[in-house]
Amino acid sequence: MYRRQLLASAVVAGIGATAGCLDADHATVQRLVLLNAREEPVTTELRIERDGADEPVYEGSYEIGPGLDGVPVDCVWPDEPLRVSARPDDLEEWHTLTTDDGEGCLIVYAESHDDGVSFFTASEECPVRSADCHADDGG
Repeated sequence: MYRRQLLASAVVAGIGATAGCLDADHATVQRLVLLNAREEPVTTELRIERDGADEPVYEGSYEIGPGLDGVPVDCVWPDEPLRVSARPDDLEEWHTLTTDDGEGCLIVYAESHDDGVSFFTASEECPVRSADCHADDGG
């Protein structure tokens, strides 16, 4: 339960700090972190698509040990409306988060558990600070 309290605190702390920081019609995924709430290691499958398109811009598989430390995903997505989908590899159902109705810059947490994946988000300071992420957008 501690993990959920920590993530909830991060969300509350980030809200309002960046409201309206972008003039885009979607939220910008600044960072993506995969978490594991299971007591044993899990392989999480990740798929990122442009929202409204069926062609992935990224697909990958990540081995994640149990515990609070997450596995950060290198910036492999464009600064566009996205559909981020994830699932533990032992389950068939994908769980999805879309960014087309959000705003600002986000950290996205995808937490694998026995029933699938839950997404949590927190706002971060805009613009994207890493030159390695969205480099063609001047970030």
